[in-house]
Amino acid sequence: MFKVINFSTLLFLMAIIFSHNVLANDDVKNIINTNEGLVNQPKTFSYLKGISPTINELDYFNFIRISIISQPEYLYAVSTVQEKNMSLKYARRSRWPDLSFRIINDSVLKRDIQDTSSIRKIRDDSFDAAVELSQPLYSGGEINARIGIANTDYKLSELQKEKALSDQILQANKIYLSAVKSDILLKYANQIIKEARPYFNRVKERVELGITDPIELATFSVKFNDLESKVQQLKTIRSRDVGVFEYFFKEAFSSASLPEVFIPKLTSVRDQEGYDVKLSILSHEGKKKEVSLTKSEFRPKFGFSTRYTKYDLKDSESENDIRGGVYFNMPIFSFGRGSAKIASSQAKAYAAKTYIDIERKNDEVAETEIINVIHSSQQIREDVFNSYIDTKTQRKIIKDRLEIVSFAAEAYIDSGLRELILLERLIDTELNLLQGYLMFLNQNKELTDFLRVKPWVKIQKKSKIIRIIGSGDP
Repeated sequence: MFKVINFSTLLFLMAIIFSHNVLANDDVKNIINTNEGLVNQPKTFSYLKGISPTINELDYFNFIRISIISQPEYLYAVSTVQEKNMSLKYARRSRWPDLSFRIINDSVLKRDIQDTSSIRKIRDDSFDAAVELSQPLYSGGEINARIGIANTDYKLSELQKEKALSDQILQANKIYLSAVKSDILLKYANQIIKEARPYFNRVKERVELGITDPIELATFSVKFNDLESKVQQLKTIRSRDVGVFEYFFKEAFSSASLPEVFIPKLTSVRDQEGYDVKLSILSHEGKKKEVSLTKSEFRPKFGFSTRYTKYDLKDSESENDIRGGVYFNMPIFSFGRGSAKIASSQAKAYAAKTYIDIERKNDEVAETEIINVIHSSQQIREDVFNSYIDTKTQRKIIKDRLEIVSFAAEAYIDSGLRELILLERLIDTELNLLQGYLMFLNQNKELTDFLRVKPWVKIQKKSKIIRIIGSGDP
């Protein structure tokens, strides 16, 4: 009996080798035809149309766009822009004169004056009113420096808002794809184990009848347990990824599908400098303005003021005067504190300048890596797909043979696990392709325009509370 089984095994393996190429090629052709010539279509996840539902690019990005506009990170960036805008307005109005009104109530608490001849007028109490206008003429460059710093801070906040939006797009895409990937793999693994379970019982029966060697049952049991362990692992991963999905998007994960996004051929590495480089440049500009501000502390300042005073409002007599004058302040010597403070400010500006080169280097390295990820994903995706189809075809052949004989049932499990691994690799390849392309757009500050994300902010005043309301397209 054992020799007969070995002979049948040989025939079985020969049948697999003989029919493998034919069936594999047929399956590949069928899937490619189903996917409308996907080889010529550089769309992401096109290879997975027969495995999982897909959605078009417009619907997917619309979902992303609606979701990210309400994220706290973006709303914080928007509120920061509003704050910096108000600070800029405040700094610009420092050039304007100050107009103040004062009421002075003055009463004598104690008096000890021997000679009153030099005193113009002595009152026991007074109740005066004054209006004063003060206008700085030269502040040593302080006003211009503060305006420059406020303007730079405003530009920084605008760029940080755009960067926050772009980062949220990347995060949303990653969270979405991770959840869909976990869901697909778990469903696929459950289907494999569902199909494998009947053969476990069949092998067990054949062992009990003495038809099959018991070692085959032991081997099959080990492989089956491996598959069950893989399913449990995928359940944990799916639970985690779906939880993150629902927390981020604020909706239940139900029928999310893989997106088909057109990926063009990327021939150039760089169109413009990235967010981090631009932010470092603006930071350097701000540090240079801080040097000017520091220098202004040790320069002369002058201006003028005029004041109208009405004396003793309770008195029926009308006594008033109008005064005017200029003020001048000139620092002379600060025992080296001034030069030390200026030198410290200049050192900070120089450090900010050198940091620009660091960010440029990091930016170039990051973009080169992104390009490599995109190109490698585009190159291997078809090979991975073909390997997946081959393994899927092998499992189908083994399944058909298992309907006749139970030999090598463990091979069915092995092919299923291999198929699952290749499917995961195929999804990861497509995921890396899409995420890499979006990261490329992010590096070139084009991601928000690509997704047609044009957020707007409306300011409403209600009960002295400023409320920021975010929306999608206006």
